[in-house]
Amino acid sequence: MPKCDNCDKLIAKKSTILECNTCSKTVHATQACTRLTSKQLAALRNTENLEWTCEVCRRETPRQRSFVIQEEEEEDDEELLLTQGTDSGSNAMKKLLSDISFEVKKAVKKEIGSVNEALSSCCQKMDGIMDTLATISGKIKELENKNTYLTNQNKHLELKIDAMEQYIGNLEQKQLNNTFEVAGVPEIKDENTEIILNTLATKLNIVKKEITTVKRLKGKNGKEGVIQVSFKQEEQVDQWIKAARKVTILAEDIVSCPDPATARTKIMIRRALSSANKTLLWQAKQKLKVTYKYIWFQGGRILVRKNDNDKPVIIRNLSDIDKMAVEHIVSR
Repeated sequence: MPKCDNCDKLIAKKSTILECNTCSKTVHATQACTRLTSKQLAALRNTENLEWTCEVCRRETPRQRSFVIQEEEEEDDEELLLTQGTDSGSNAMKKLLSDISFEVKKAVKKEIGSVNEALSSCCQKMDGIMDTLATISGKIKELENKNTYLTNQNKHLELKIDAMEQYIGNLEQKQLNNTFEVAGVPEIKDENTEIILNTLATKLNIVKKEITTVKRLKGKNGKEGVIQVSFKQEEQVDQWIKAARKVTILAEDIVSCPDPATARTKIMIRRALSSANKTLLWQAKQKLKVTYKYIWFQGGRILVRKNDNDKPVIIRNLSDIDKMAVEHIVSR
């Protein structure tokens, strides 16, 4: 390892050294050994064509090619002077630095221009996107308003349809107010419904009068149809129904029944119901029989009552039944 010619200490391999371009003397590249400022050392380190001459050589050969770095009292004001016989080296370095600075500024300006163009294009596209979003938002708002309007219209129509269905159902039921049905009478060949009604009247101890029609209706789903009896006055229907509640009449009491099981069938007399009320009454019995003790038809309406002392509740449609069923589940 070489020794520093200034401090006479060994120079480590990884240490930075400074070599005199005249006598090849080596010293530590520090301010103490070179007697240069930090800026002068930085200039030597970063500039390839600058050379260092030790103090001995500068004194002995003042005209030899060398460099002199002027040092002022403050390091911020130091200037590096290059000399190679004349000041041409310093001027060349200044021109080179000026050219480099110009090219750098030119390149930066060009890049900034490209960036500005890209930003301008992005801004224009963003403006277009914002306009499109505004248009879409307006259309969405318009569709929402239409949907709200149509929803309200639909609810209004549903209410009107429900009211119309109830009105039609009431008209149909009103036409059956003076009619009752006889269920449980087996249908026989060549039967005479007038004779059957006369036998039934005798069993009930009722005087048959003001009857307009007696006919057997066609059964559904393989079941026997009921016998429908119509009167001039609704009061006659009430009279027959009340009498039937006091007496138990079997099928064998009315007609000849070869089948013992059919013979013991109980005859029932009930008010005639429209198809809508039949469905409503059946649904009420199916869904509310666990909750409500009484479910019946009276005065053209379906009524339910939980206990003997409770007030009857009117069922107008299937929605009422579903609501009552849900309320029962929630209250459990």
